[in-house]
Amino acid sequence: MTTDTTSDVGASASEEKRQRRRRFLVIAIVLSVAAIVQWHRDIGLAVLGRWHHWRTGAVGVDVATARARVDAGAILVDVREPGEFEVSHLRGAINVPIDDLLKNGLRVDGTSRPDVVLYCTIGRRSGVVAKRLSDDGIDAYNLVGGILSVAGAAPDWIESADERPRLHVWSADYAWLAPPDFATVVFSESGG
Repeated sequence: MTTDTTSDVGASASEEKRQRRRRFLVIAIVLSVAAIVQWHRDIGLAVLGRWHHWRTGAVGVDVATARARVDAGAILVDVREPGEFEVSHLRGAINVPIDDLLKNGLRVDGTSRPDVVLYCTIGRRSGVVAKRLSDDGIDAYNLVGGILSVAGAAPDWIESADERPRLHVWSADYAWLAPPDFATVVFSESGG
């Protein structure tokens, strides 16, 4: 009888150990999935933002550097279309669409040539313009990741007319890059 009791205790301890391992494994899987869900936006934005920026050859800046340059007197230019700008934009930005900038350049009043920080949705269009302006001798910087990177790093810098902040994401393909507290807007092809 003593043998049966000992084997029951041993089996019970072994079963308890297996249950602890299962609980640990379940917790580890849940935490891993949560981390992936949380980080997918940041990783996706970093990869896509840098890819679009790299393709343009422009000098890029991150959100903190862009904001510091603007605070120091740089001109902040949103190169998106007026409808995109109306949905939301960075506080203090002027809207000069990419086609106007590529056709006419950037006209600045006065004799000094201040730095220019440009942005769009993710950094592709603004990178093209920043490179062109730099080639023309203007100190122009592309905000890598565009307004989508600002939405994650400094949402207080974004002006939106609505109570719930909105972002025009240029294409439905980029909507997943917006933080969940932002409503995303995409105009139809015919709507601009």
